[in-house]
Amino acid sequence: MHYRVLLILALMFALIPNCFAKSNHKTHHQKSTVYPALTFDDYVKSRCKTNCADSEKIKDIVFKLADDNQINPFVVLSIISVESGFRMNAKNGSNTGLMQINLKYHKSKFPTRNYLDMEQNLTVGFTILKECVDRNAGNIARALRCYNGYGNTEYVSKVQKTMAQISKLVDFKEPKNSDIAYVN
Repeated sequence: MHYRVLLILALMFALIPNCFAKSNHKTHHQKSTVYPALTFDDYVKSRCKTNCADSEKIKDIVFKLADDNQINPFVVLSIISVESGFRMNAKNGSNTGLMQINLKYHKSKFPTRNYLDMEQNLTVGFTILKECVDRNAGNIARALRCYNGYGNTEYVSKVQKTMAQISKLVDFKEPKNSDIAYVN
């Protein structure tokens, strides 16, 4: 229980650093307070309580698929956060898995019937997002609306806010192929 409180406080301090800043003037008795750095793993644990995806494995798969599809990996990590909260078995109606793939429309894109398999779910999610990006001439806001089925009007801003948070937590290494221009 205490770990969760500390994690929430660490998240608050990491995401809103200036809200808790004190004056730079210190007396000789005051000590600096150093807060532990929040990691992507901490973020995943703060969002997910049960049946959570392994944060390192998810990063590895997402970054590889991002290179293959020329899509910013932080967009996809943010979609996963908003859609499933990193829960491997997330279901909402006909939407399934980490990227909440709508099986009603995209079931045939899976190579097997294991819709909750991390790699398959992410691969199909990237395929759908790439189709949306291409359909919308690279406009990521419109691509996100497309990915979400043009339903929730707040979806794009949720993903963009989450992307700003996650991008501060994950070390991003430029892809080996420097010709790749990630869609923002």
